[in-house]
Amino acid sequence: MMEYKNLAKLYSRLESTTKRLEKTSIIADFLKETDPELLPIVTLLLLGRVFPTWSEEELGIGPKLLMKAISIVTGVSVDGIEEQVREQGDIGKASETLFKRKAQVTFTPHPLTVKKVYEDLRKLASITGQRAQSKKINILLGILSLASPIEAKYITRTILEELRVGAGEGIISDAISLAFSINKKVVERAYMLTNDLGMVAKVAKSEGEAGLRRLSLEPGSL
Repeated sequence: MMEYKNLAKLYSRLESTTKRLEKTSIIADFLKETDPELLPIVTLLLLGRVFPTWSEEELGIGPKLLMKAISIVTGVSVDGIEEQVREQGDIGKASETLFKRKAQVTFTPHPLTVKKVYEDLRKLASITGQRAQSKKINILLGILSLASPIEAKYITRTILEELRVGAGEGIISDAISLAFSINKKVVERAYMLTNDLGMVAKVAKSEGEAGLRRLSLEPGSL
């Protein structure tokens, strides 16, 4: 069970460099250590998404609703949060600052896992109708109340799809190739045919180049 803080540390390392090769190497090392079953989730979250590009599903959380949840968790007014966002220029950095103050007075015994964050965020998309807003707030509170400052930084960014770590599809594709010693062209072709980097990563780790070549022949069959 991977703790979300491990992913947050990865984001932080990626954010600290602008060099493409360095980002590729950092991601490749992480993918090597990731359980195959978790690779589809990790790959999506690395792209700063909860749903793949072809999905029509949306989280339906705007900045105002997110700030309301942050306000409840941190005890800081929405106006105070807006001021922090203006100062920092980013919801993530603002959240990290506010959660650092909160962290001085609270202790979280249950660490967040990557799977919990991913699954809870996905639930947001399916909530509609009466009291939808309050139900969404409750889910956000369930995640954010367990988050450390660095986790809050990247969870809030992910919710607004503003991850800002510079890990695009090309870099992740190269990282899959590097991590599992597979020809770049094979990885690229498998991705082109499946439109699913997460599946490509999982098959690359589990079945190697032969698995990806088979995936290219039978898109969507695995």
